[in-house]
Amino acid sequence: MTSIALIGFMGSGKSTIGCQLASQNHRKFIDLDDEITKFEGREIATIFAEDGEEYFRHVEEKMLNQFSEANVIVATGGGIVMNQNSRDILKNCFQTIWLEVSYHVVENRLRHDDTRPLWKQSKEQRQALFERRQGLYEECADIRVSVNERSPIQIATEIERSISFI
Repeated sequence: MTSIALIGFMGSGKSTIGCQLASQNHRKFIDLDDEITKFEGREIATIFAEDGEEYFRHVEEKMLNQFSEANVIVATGGGIVMNQNSRDILKNCFQTIWLEVSYHVVENRLRHDDTRPLWKQSKEQRQALFERRQGLYEECADIRVSVNERSPIQIATEIERSISFI
């Protein structure tokens, strides 16, 4: 069986849907951000503040690679596609599902979230980041699933129908 990676912008529901999908299919769920936090012994915001985004992306790439042959469902961080090596791993080692979400929905979901370093930028910077990543998600995705105004169960069921759990 191939590991499955869920990609998409922050707030698209990767962790929630990944957990639901894993439960429905009796597979292990991995939240890559949680794994990075455990590995580093510090929160992602702290990693960004102390070592910068480039360092974080390098650690993220190493952690992603560790799960490429583990037969798991991995919720990635929203920016994983910013690293070329991570994109290559996603394309070559995972069945990759893009949880496509509108900017309006993300804005609504994250309006009170102050834990995400890149969401603390101005609205214009956040929108530009959202737009810049769309093509990278598309480049990596084997399957694209719209998550706007749908429940995690509905989305997980659609993903199940779209992929083979061999």
